[in-house]
Amino acid sequence: MGTAKRTQSGAGWLMDLSTSSWPAEKSASYSGEVDAGERTGIRLRNLADGVSLHLEVVTSGHITVSLLREKRLRKGRKARQVLRSMGDGHLAFTVVIRESGDYVLVMDNCEGKTRRDYTVNVRASLGSPSGTRAKLHLLETLMRRAFVFDAMKIEAGHCAGEDKGPNTVLICSESVTALHQAVGDKELVDRTLSFNLIREIGRILLRQWQHPAQDNERFVDELATVLFVLLGQGQSIRDLAATVRQRGPTTPNPRTDAGVLGESLTVSRACRISDWLDDPDLLREWQPTLVPHMQTSLLESLQKQPRDWTVLQLVTEELDKRRAGC
Repeated sequence: MGTAKRTQSGAGWLMDLSTSSWPAEKSASYSGEVDAGERTGIRLRNLADGVSLHLEVVTSGHITVSLLREKRLRKGRKARQVLRSMGDGHLAFTVVIRESGDYVLVMDNCEGKTRRDYTVNVRASLGSPSGTRAKLHLLETLMRRAFVFDAMKIEAGHCAGEDKGPNTVLICSESVTALHQAVGDKELVDRTLSFNLIREIGRILLRQWQHPAQDNERFVDELATVLFVLLGQGQSIRDLAATVRQRGPTTPNPRTDAGVLGESLTVSRACRISDWLDDPDLLREWQPTLVPHMQTSLLESLQKQPRDWTVLQLVTEELDKRRAGC
């Protein structure tokens, strides 16, 4: 059988090659070899409905490439191929995932007479309306993988006049349209919406955790910055803050009653975000707030493989409390 090695870009502390990051575009590269008469597979995890999967395969000779649903392979059923392509040297194609789940990219050299080397470049991105819904669902899934909290709803659509519940984040199409009209720059709009979405999720977490600073807007901003860094999106929020400092607030409007547009990202708020991102102790300083609400599986992972920001004593004490039933 062949073997594959992998390199990755754009990943945060919780991620592998999945679409469980938000804002969503991830890439990875794999290289390996497959012997004559053999085939090997590359596992692509957590691909969501609506994801555009861009694949580029470079090989040392003729090879057949197929993309299959993994669950069918595990059950021993005949797997329906999402795509199948044969070629020499170079293959490139794009496929839109229509069913969420894990997939396997199969490198088939069963008919070959010699070993084939290969390199696979994979890029996954969300962009369609169905992809937007998947993105919101996956964001909650990713947050739940990290933290303990009660159910929350993250919804998108028309919501003028609706009263959102305490555990609901509404992305109002009316607000999004107003932001596009006010800003005009799609990339800046995306970054602004991303920040405000993470910010409102952070506010819900603080409320559920009964944190005394849950109504402190500066504290909520700082938590959003921390979550962006932990999600591997620190550069995105850094770019947003730099742009606002240069050109002024992202919206001319005050806070809306519904939705995640939130307050205008003012120059003063952008300056604070930049200062937090430049603080090398930012993540460590937030550990007393976050560790008591982390999933046990994450704490165990951090205990075994601490990050540079991990406060190991806090992690160990929290695990000991849980194991003791406290």
